[in-house]
Amino acid sequence: MQLLNYAQEFASIGEVISGSKEEKTLVNKLKSFLEEKADEIVVHNVPVMLWKEKHVSLNIIDDGEIWSIGTLALPYTTSTHIVGDLVYVRNFGFSKIRKNVEGKIILTEWAKDPDEVEHQYLEALEKGALAIILYDRYPSRFRRIVVKGTYGYSYNTYTTTPIPAFSIRRENGIALAREALNKKLKAELFVEVNTQNAYGQIVEAIFNGKREDEKIYTTAHHDHWLTGFTDNILGVASLVSIANEAINWKLAREMRILSFTAEEGGSPGFTEWYWLYGSRWYLENVVVKRRVENEIYAVINWDAVGKGKLTIAASGYSFRYFIRKVAEGFKVKTEFNSSYFDSYTFSKIGIPSATINTMKDLADVYHTDKDTVNIVDKKVVSDAYNIFRKIVTALARDSAEIRLEQERVFLKNTFRNVGVSVNIEYLAISPRKIITLHKPIHRGNYREEYHPFETHFIPEVITLLRYCRVLEKAINSILEGNVQKALKLLAKIPSEIMLPGDEKSLPIAPIKSIIASLKKGHHNLAVKILENSVVILRRNAMGNLREILKELFQ
Repeated sequence: MQLLNYAQEFASIGEVISGSKEEKTLVNKLKSFLEEKADEIVVHNVPVMLWKEKHVSLNIIDDGEIWSIGTLALPYTTSTHIVGDLVYVRNFGFSKIRKNVEGKIILTEWAKDPDEVEHQYLEALEKGALAIILYDRYPSRFRRIVVKGTYGYSYNTYTTTPIPAFSIRRENGIALAREALNKKLKAELFVEVNTQNAYGQIVEAIFNGKREDEKIYTTAHHDHWLTGFTDNILGVASLVSIANEAINWKLAREMRILSFTAEEGGSPGFTEWYWLYGSRWYLENVVVKRRVENEIYAVINWDAVGKGKLTIAASGYSFRYFIRKVAEGFKVKTEFNSSYFDSYTFSKIGIPSATINTMKDLADVYHTDKDTVNIVDKKVVSDAYNIFRKIVTALARDSAEIRLEQERVFLKNTFRNVGVSVNIEYLAISPRKIITLHKPIHRGNYREEYHPFETHFIPEVITLLRYCRVLEKAINSILEGNVQKALKLLAKIPSEIMLPGDEKSLPIAPIKSIIASLKKGHHNLAVKILENSVVILRRNAMGNLREILKELFQ
């Protein structure tokens, strides 16, 4: 498969961090592939914060004896030298901690969801630990995932990572944990990193079409932690493969191929929402500044494809419907667009956008040095490319139409399904404004629990009203004497949901208090609190609806 050959060429460069010399090598190689095929090549220099590990070591001190263990620093650990008592804590960050970890170096297993390391890190910081060392859930691998010193996901900058964090191999971690349980050990950690202002690069290749006012963006990101074959060297290779085919197409719409920097991180000053910075920069400094957002007809992005079930995360009902029709005959799932992909940058302002991925089946290799060609399912990658190609050709070459008017029907049906009657002129609403109503949510308070972001449609209204229904079912269950059923229903409800980025809290109900009342037998009190919560929740939802409708008609 030619796509795999291209990918292996890019893989030979090694870890590509935004602003690094390795990124420049990759960009030059990508340009050389695209120059003979595109009508124009533009390279955008993007201000980034370069973070690169120069040296790291971990020494274990056992009654005068010293031995070394291989380790990597997690971004954005800063240069430091630490010596301290080593304490092993099982399931750190996800169970009650009886051990005193203040002033000590924590050893623990990495969370089941690799991104939950952020929660473990923040817990270590709050408990006063000197550092945290994580051994992987899978054997013989290192892993890099960004940790940060604050709760939240705003676009504001924050201070650098307060305590260092490290990755070690599973087999070393298990052996070290056994030793730490039986004797007092000290750990010496030394890390030197290069942190400086630099420039990442976005490569943009332009393929002229008959309609310059309708552009199709075919995108991927090229920065990656460690080996990054599925995340996202294959994405870059897919862009080259599309370019090779595009020279033989008569394009109805202009096509632009973009390879983004700084998807994994790199925003100057370290923002809480650290990922997707490169595509955000491009949107703000190229698309919006030139006022060409309405010329972007659709965006199709490739990220984290390698093995498992193919999924296309797409914004808006109309684009999901379009993709399902184009991908008929392939085994692929469609779902709401995800805020973890560069496509979200564009759907956030109403542009039909989608990402093809197998992200949910890559946890074992995600951001590890085992993310290589050896783990790839060639059939999955081949199917992914064929679907990717079909979508691009349908939009760019064949001038297929996305029926955006379907967004209005989707909006109307959604309101009806949750029992909301609104007397509005749906035809007066811009379909692109409706697309912007798909937003990420976090179930629960950031500090109290960790959950991956989910994408909901008008969460300020629809999600709140759906929780109203669950609360009403819980009330009915209590009144019918089925308290256990009520407890099961309530266990699924967060006390609030957060809107990441906007950092807005949407209170649901005092769930912990209600559950405590039920367990103590105070059923009447629980019902009263639930009934009040339903009234307040419904009132808040309808108030939010009025504000959203104002925005839709502006």
